[in-house]
Amino acid sequence: MSDGQSRGTVCLIGAGPGDPELLTLKARRLIDEADIIFYDALVNEQILAGVAAEMVFVGKRKAFKVASQDEINQSLLEAANRGLRVVRLKGGDPFVFGRGGEEAVFLRARGVPTEVVPGISAAFAAAAAIQIPLTHRGIAGGVAFTTAESADKTARPPDTLVYYMGASSLERVAGEALASGRPLDTPVALIHNASLPDQTVWFRSLGGLARSPTEYPAPLLVIIGDVVRLGAPAAGQMELAEAPWQT
Repeated sequence: MSDGQSRGTVCLIGAGPGDPELLTLKARRLIDEADIIFYDALVNEQILAGVAAEMVFVGKRKAFKVASQDEINQSLLEAANRGLRVVRLKGGDPFVFGRGGEEAVFLRARGVPTEVVPGISAAFAAAAAIQIPLTHRGIAGGVAFTTAESADKTARPPDTLVYYMGASSLERVAGEALASGRPLDTPVALIHNASLPDQTVWFRSLGGLARSPTEYPAPLLVIIGDVVRLGAPAAGQMELAEAPWQT
C-alpha cells in the first residue's frame, strides 16, 4: 500500500469482453499491483478473484446507476490524491464506448499521472467467436463502430476515421477526407510502431497533409477526427484556430 505522501497514479484498463483469458498481461499485472480498483458492471468478477486491492463497484446500466460519471471522476481524483495506485477497470476497451476519454481528460487536467491499457473490444470478440471477419479483401474494406442509441445517425460518415497501413497513401487519404466535407483544420494523428519503445507520434491537419506530402515510416496508423485534440501528447499543442502544427 502506498504511504500516501505523494500523488498516486490512475490506470484506465480494458478488461476485455468477459473471458478472463482475454485480459492482457499488462492489465493483469497492474490489477494485481493496485491499491484500489473501481470496476464496471460488465467486468467479469473472476478477473478480480484473489486480488488484494480495495474494490469499489461503480457500474452503470440503462435502468440502474451506482454512481454518476461526475462522481466516478471525483472518486478517481480523490484516490489518486491519497497517493494510491488506482485502477479504473472497464469492460471491453476504455476508449471504445467506455467513457475512458472523459476520465482521462478530467484526470490530466488536474495533473494526475494517467495511463491507458487497451482491452479487446466486444466487437472484435463477438466477430472472432463466430469467425466473421470485420474486414475482408474484396468484400469489406473498412468498418465503423456505433451504438444502438446512435442508430439514427449511422447514415452520416463516421466522426473518427482510422486507417491501417497509411504510410504510402497519406496524400490520397487526406484528399478523400477533404472531398467528403471535412474541414481543412481537422486534426490528424500519425502513429508509428504503436505501443513499442520507439513509438513516434506526429500531429498534422488534413490541410497540412494534402498540401505538404511528407514521407513517414511504416507501419503507420492514421487517426482523423476531432477526438485527436483530446490526446494526451497533443493536449498542450492544439489551438485550432490557425493551428501551428498543421504542416
